[in-house]
Amino acid sequence: MRVRVATVADAGEIARAHAEWRRGYLVGLVPSALGVAQPSLDSPAYWRGILAEQRSPEVAVLLAEDDAGRLVGAAHGGPLRRHELRFDGELDYDGELYDLFVVNLPGTEPETKARRALVRGVAGHLRQIGRRSMLAWCLDGGLTCSAYLAMGGVRLDQVDVRDDFGLRYAPYGWPDIALLLEL
Repeated sequence: MRVRVATVADAGEIARAHAEWRRGYLVGLVPSALGVAQPSLDSPAYWRGILAEQRSPEVAVLLAEDDAGRLVGAAHGGPLRRHELRFDGELDYDGELYDLFVVNLPGTEPETKARRALVRGVAGHLRQIGRRSMLAWCLDGGLTCSAYLAMGGVRLDQVDVRDDFGLRYAPYGWPDIALLLEL
């Protein structure tokens, strides 16, 4: 498993992999109508915009590739932001894992390795930009929640966050990202 920084040239491949992930991961977690409600997230134009944010040294998009060079996942992280989810509280975290997806290999060793490598990569990036902690959101009840727990994440139960579709998101935090750098 290799992790590298994404470039604008990767936008099409990221969009394809994201679409594949969304079609498999969201099954059973969201109503089928909502699973297709955000096709813009699967467009190369959307990812070109995200990749353009990397011009700021504080934001990074990382890719995980298998031994054959195929994209198996991506992660996007940087400073903690005021989230578009309905949450107005204060959290004592200074970094955030904005997005994480691994193509449909649920529960397999390659999926676990890719997820860990990407989370470790974002934590390393956050450390490089002077951050000490990390927050991540995941769709409540999804496999990502249990993966975050397995990586030492702490669920912040005092927070109930819902998106525009009414889906509940669970926040997980790592008060000290040094733990993640050892994964």
